[in-house]
Amino acid sequence: MIVSRQSPPPPWQTYNDHVLVIRFTPRDVELTDCEFVWLVHPDAVEGRDYDPDNVKALWYVTFLEDLWIVENNHIGIKSAAYRPGRYSIYEDGGGGAAGFVKWYMDVVVPSGAG
Repeated sequence: MIVSRQSPPPPWQTYNDHVLVIRFTPRDVELTDCEFVWLVHPDAVEGRDYDPDNVKALWYVTFLEDLWIVENNHIGIKSAAYRPGRYSIYEDGGGGAAGFVKWYMDVVVPSGAG
């Protein structure tokens, strides 16, 4: 699969014993649902081929850390003292936050999905 530099990253992560699929569903301006689905081979046997606790452990910790960052960032943006600034000087113009915003504004907003 070829992913354009103008598109967001794919919503899955692959590992040696499972695949993680993540879905974000916006509910309104201040609320988004986040769903994690772990997929293993249909013939895999729990406890022999994979351990569910190990499969979930990394992403549970990562999710809690990300949640803390996102919620606190949101509080800061809602603050009366917040003033938007430019993107990092390290942005290459085609990727990162600037690339995602461009893709979103060019593709999602005109479709009426945003």
